[in-house]
Amino acid sequence: MIHVIAADSTRTHDQGTLKELEELSLALGGEWSTLRGDDVSTTLVSFAREHQITQLMVGYDPGHKWGMGRGGILRDLLREAGKASLDVHVISLPRAREKAAARDEDPGGG
Repeated sequence: MIHVIAADSTRTHDQGTLKELEELSLALGGEWSTLRGDDVSTTLVSFAREHQITQLMVGYDPGHKWGMGRGGILRDLLREAGKASLDVHVISLPRAREKAAARDEDPGGG
């Protein structure tokens, strides 16, 4: 598992959740890497190429800047991964699915 911190980030991360993810990853036989880079997508792709990784799996929350719009990290990641011939699998996060379901069930749209 790879956690990327943008080099210019001043955002504080939920250290407890990150620690839980790291412990789970290691308990399941995985590896954990924390990287810092100027650009999240190029940092991920560079790491993948250096470690001969051919597929990336990323969680997606539409309420986060991971979006597909201009400047969205996911959009940039797909572009950079395509240049490097990497496959990217996008997994919707449970919270995002719950929000989407709530919107679908609200006939008033709000």
